[in-house]
Amino acid sequence: MPVLVAALVLQVEEVATVVQEAAGLGGGVRLVPWPPELARIDIGSFRGSYAKAEKLLGWRPEISLVDGIADTLAAYRAASWSPSST
Repeated sequence: MPVLVAALVLQVEEVATVVQEAAGLGGGVRLVPWPPELARIDIGSFRGSYAKAEKLLGWRPEISLVDGIADTLAAYRAASWSPSST
C-alpha cells in the first residue's frame, strides 16, 4: 500500500522500516497475507496527496517523514501515559 509523504510514494514496508529504525528496534519487517476474515475492512491501495491543501491553503509539508516519525515517537515517549515512560 503506497503512502504519499512530501511528494514521495512509499510502500507500507518502507514506512514500517522507517518507524522501526526511528524507534531503535530490531527484528526486521515481515509482510504477511491479509487475513481472509478481514477482507470486509481491507481498504486496498491508498494514495494520499496534499495537492488540495496546497491549492486552497498554500500548505506544503515542511518536515520529512523520518523527522516527523522521530518527533512523534519522542512525544509519545515523553507522555506520562506512555508505556515506555513507566
